[in-house]
Amino acid sequence: MSNDSGLFKNEASNGLVPLYEAKMFHQFDHRYSTYENATQAQLNVGILPKPQEEVKQNSHFSVQPRYWVSRVEVENRLAEKWNKDWLLGFRSICRSTDERTAIFSLLPKVGVGHKAPIILIDQKHLTLVSCFLANFNSLIFDFITRQK
Repeated sequence: MSNDSGLFKNEASNGLVPLYEAKMFHQFDHRYSTYENATQAQLNVGILPKPQEEVKQNSHFSVQPRYWVSRVEVENRLAEKWNKDWLLGFRSICRSTDERTAIFSLLPKVGVGHKAPIILIDQKHLTLVSCFLANFNSLIFDFITRQK
């Protein structure tokens, strides 16, 4: 993220989309944690508050990122590679104390930080995305990943 930090904006405005960081999503949940109401103590140790279940019941709720990036920049970087309104991403790092090692999720088409790489799937296999996601988040895949 340091190479592209000049593209980051600190406030939302027209034409900007959230910049997702790996800690903002979890398995099957792109609204896992938010910068909204995060304390400095939480930020110092790299964790974010998790929204209450009642808040997540609202389908219009979205997490609050630290930064926003231009929608045009996101579209340009994905041009001719991806034309869907979603992304398949995963966390590239985890700690030995984490319950899971492999954490994959479907994300909205937004900016994504370098600690959350995305997987671009060939158009002929798009009908299998839910199968890919289920297998990537399975206990078997997680066990094998932890051994590697």
